[in-house]
Order: sequence, then structure tokens, then C-alpha cells
Amino acid sequence: MDHPILLHFDDRVAVVTISNPPVNALSAGLPEGIRSALGGAAVDLAALMVIGAGCTFIAGAVTAGV
Repeated sequence: MDHPILLHFDDRVAVVTISNPPVNALSAGLPEGIRSALGGAAVDLAALMVIGAGCTFIAGAVTAGV
């Protein structure tokens, strides 16, 4: 399986794509993965966009450590 957190930049916009099939579940470890991905981004951001891969946004919830 590919990494569930994909990060790319479009000018000064960071686009985080959650790719965790089948429903892009926000499971344990994903919030930390997002933080880790953005932590390596040493750029001046104008915006952050979070999207879900495929046809769904994000399902589920994580309450601890958020």
C-alpha cells in the first residue's frame, strides 16, 4: 500500500491528500502523518488544503492526540 498522506505544493498552497481506501478513514496515525508531512515543509504558505482521494472526503474520527 502507498503512504496514506500525500503532500504537494501548488505555488504557496500546500495540498494534503488523504488516500486511505475505501473511505479515506481518519484512523490512528493519520493526524500525526499530516503534522509530520507539513513539518518538513519549510515554505511560506498562503493556504493549506486537505482533500480526500477518490470519491470521498474523510470518514471516521480520532479523538486522542488531536
